[in-house]
Amino acid sequence: MKILAVLATKHEVYPFIQKLGFTEKKNEQFFSGIYQNINIDILITGIGCHSTIYFMCKTLQKYNYDLLLNAGIAGSYTKEIHIGTVVNVIEDQFIDLGIEENGKFFSLFEKKYLAPDEFPFDDGVLRNTSKISSITFQKMIKALGATSNTVHENRANIAHLLEKYCLDIETMEGAAFFYVALIEKIPFIQIRAVSNYVENRNENNWNIPLAIENLSNTLISILNDLIL
Repeated sequence: MKILAVLATKHEVYPFIQKLGFTEKKNEQFFSGIYQNINIDILITGIGCHSTIYFMCKTLQKYNYDLLLNAGIAGSYTKEIHIGTVVNVIEDQFIDLGIEENGKFFSLFEKKYLAPDEFPFDDGVLRNTSKISSITFQKMIKALGATSNTVHENRANIAHLLEKYCLDIETMEGAAFFYVALIEKIPFIQIRAVSNYVENRNENNWNIPLAIENLSNTLISILNDLIL
């Protein structure tokens, strides 16, 4: 099996790279190695949808993979998902892709610039139906993702988003990863460790080290499940 793990920053994946004992390949964005009988490439795309799509497509032009794995930290819209929890994102969407009109935001689907069921979208969202034979992955909390080029903290904006969409977590790359994986028709998973809540920004309330440690342990557990 050959896996491409996609992460936004080296900081989020560094403990995972250390545990695998991988060495840097070609540049600071790409690591490669073998864990048991699994070939793993790790791609650091940079933050945001634009870099995620570009570097994923560039990599997929060169190499073939059996599984794409997106991992990183996220903010949670709900305190029912505790900080440090690692979730399985089963659905994601671009929540800032649209038009402002008369003080209101409308998605491109609402304005009929995009058809809500035009591939790879399903009723305006991106859904993961990949079957992954990992007990760890299957037991994880399932979450609905929101992807935005702006991290939210304004209470009024957050309330509007929650009224308009069904959301659990927010990232800056998730839907971009879904979009490429679905178009390329490669099985994929996205897991995210909650480091903070989506609320007025106060980094004293965040726990990034805990989120990254739990993320790394979960990644190793999933790989162990996939070993043949």
